[in-house]
Amino acid sequence: MSDVFALDVSKGHSAGVWYRGNQCLQEFECTHDQSGFSRLLKLIDQAHDPIIYFEATGVYSEPLARFCRDHQLRYCRLNPLELHLNSESLRRVKTDQKDAHRIAQSVMQHTYRLTTPWTPQYEQQRQLDRFYDQIVADIKVKRMKLNTALQ
Repeated sequence: MSDVFALDVSKGHSAGVWYRGNQCLQEFECTHDQSGFSRLLKLIDQAHDPIIYFEATGVYSEPLARFCRDHQLRYCRLNPLELHLNSESLRRVKTDQKDAHRIAQSVMQHTYRLTTPWTPQYEQQRQLDRFYDQIVADIKVKRMKLNTALQ
């Protein structure tokens, strides 16, 4: 059985737990910087066949996903709605550490599909598409402001 690293992602840091089977081996904090990720990697290196689970929280979870891709770690970016529906029976206390335990318990009770990283070409295309969409939205706003100013 794989060791489970469950992280509750916040802005700039994550609260995490390390489970082996049903036993919590360690609770930890991880900052989203080089030193925080190096400490996390040391923990992961001690684990047996680790899988990292975390909730998709938009831009806040992106550094963690990049860390997993860069180190070729198996990870699962969980859909927040699916996680909520699967863990309704668990007690809901809103603290980062409790949420990390909730994620780990949900992972042990349900099956989640691991995240498959995109190819670099697809990732670049996705970023360029978002950039293009932002430029188009900015142009629309500028046109509306110009139209309003001219009236």
